[in-house]
Amino acid sequence: TTQSIRTAAAAAAHDFKIAQDGIERVQTYSEAAKKMLASELSTLTTKVDTVDAFAQTRAKALDLQALEPRVYEAERSLERTNQELNTKASAGIVNDISGRVSGLTMDLQAHQARTLADKESLIMHVGTVEKALEKQGRQQDADRD
Repeated sequence: TTQSIRTAAAAAAHDFKIAQDGIERVQTYSEAAKKMLASELSTLTTKVDTVDAFAQTRAKALDLQALEPRVYEAERSLERTNQELNTKASAGIVNDISGRVSGLTMDLQAHQARTLADKESLIMHVGTVEKALEKQGRQQDADRD
């Protein structure tokens, strides 16, 4: 029975040794697999960052392409607005000049009317003076005779 105990103990020790060697191999394999996974994870992270940067760049390029027609249309709208403002400003200037010309025309017409009235008044006064001179001339002639 001691022999069978020793045999059983030797078999158990041998099984324990095999189990211990198996555990060590699994640990070594696990550590190697862990290192390999960490390396692959790092490589994949780098690749994902590269793809993400490319996607960001591409998205920005697409955003710029999408904005380009809107910017072009905004520029055209600003040009049209500028032309309209210039036209309106010119129309305002033309209206101002037209108002001034109308005012000058009315002033000129008033001045013509005053001049005509003054002329008629002067003609009448000249006529009166001529008549008075003729009358005085006749009186002088009459006084001489």
